[in-house]
Amino acid sequence: IDGVCPQMQYEANELLSQTFGPKFSIKIKTQDDEGKEIFEIWVIRDDGDEVLLDNFSGGEKVWILKAMRLSLTMLSKHKSGRAFECGMADEEDGPLDAEKAKVFVALYRAFMQAGGFSSFFFITHRQECLGLADHIINFKKGGVEIQ
Repeated sequence: IDGVCPQMQYEANELLSQTFGPKFSIKIKTQDDEGKEIFEIWVIRDDGDEVLLDNFSGGEKVWILKAMRLSLTMLSKHKSGRAFECGMADEEDGPLDAEKAKVFVALYRAFMQAGGFSSFFFITHRQECLGLADHIINFKKGGVEIQ
């Protein structure tokens, strides 16, 4: 854990910064004050307050946890030595309001750029997010339509 967390934390904070600005960053704590192994995610707000992730709303957790998952994906790509070029997400914008969902999609673009990915497929039912995609794939009875 100690070997991976610093890089994961760095990458997640870069994604959060590029997408949401200075609103918050993360700090991963792997040992408590007595030296016992733990895994806690702390969020540092733009005012400097540190809050345990569990105390955040569902929408804010979505942002932070997605940035962490994407950072793990980049780390896995790097460690594997393989040239993964595609990412995917399935309806993760559900708990977000319309405006925050649109900002959330920007997280995917930051991930693509930072991780060297050429494409990212995301499933959404939000009209406001569909307009942010380069292409839209509609699955219909009897076929597929690509816009």
